[in-house]
Amino acid sequence: MKIFKQLSKYLAASVVLLSLSMGVMAKPGIYKELDLTSDQKQQLKEMRSDKKQQHKAFKASMKSIKQKSLTLLDNYSESEAEKVAQEMADIIKQKTLSRLVHHQAVYAILTDEQKVKYKKLLSEQKMGYGHKRKHHH
Repeated sequence: MKIFKQLSKYLAASVVLLSLSMGVMAKPGIYKELDLTSDQKQQLKEMRSDKKQQHKAFKASMKSIKQKSLTLLDNYSESEAEKVAQEMADIIKQKTLSRLVHHQAVYAILTDEQKVKYKKLLSEQKMGYGHKRKHHH
């Protein structure tokens, strides 16, 4: 029973961290509404290229953690479970920080009028990535 309580605690913490990490991510269409100059568009293109590379690294890290989680099924240990949970929390934290840095970088290239509109558009977006996941039962 103790194991189930620990797992519930880690699962709850992971869900909270994951939802926080998802935060508000600007959808590509949002930039069209800002009437960007060609210079701003070029800067944004470079930023998105960097972000794409980071996303690939995060995805690989999460895949590795998933594999570690699966190995725990056959050989469960509380200390190993804690390590996996901490790795996941660290990756989610890095992803959140990366997203915040990206938003700040985009914000820095905008005019005052665009900044107001950008903040408004971000605040109107739904939390998360905007796609629904299929749940398998």
